[in-house]
Amino acid sequence: MMMQEILAEREASGMTSTWDEFLCVELNKDQSFTLYTGRREVLAEASDFYNEDTEDYEIPDEIDGQAVWGVKEDCVVSESVVDFDRHT
Repeated sequence: MMMQEILAEREASGMTSTWDEFLCVELNKDQSFTLYTGRREVLAEASDFYNEDTEDYEIPDEIDGQAVWGVKEDCVVSESVVDFDRHT
């Protein structure tokens, strides 16, 4: 199992949205290190979990086996941080 450590975080933005970026270091199986910019993975749109009867969101704790961190910019995002360059 590889070990990931978050060294720093910041909020980044573009013309239409904002997102959290994380500076991460990961220990690889061969004992080398990888430094990368990570982001929380988008799991679903928050609107998929809107209950019209209660007029509230019912966000699950887990989606497709991944733990949910919360909602960011109308998207449900995971607790885990992934290497942005490898997942785009």
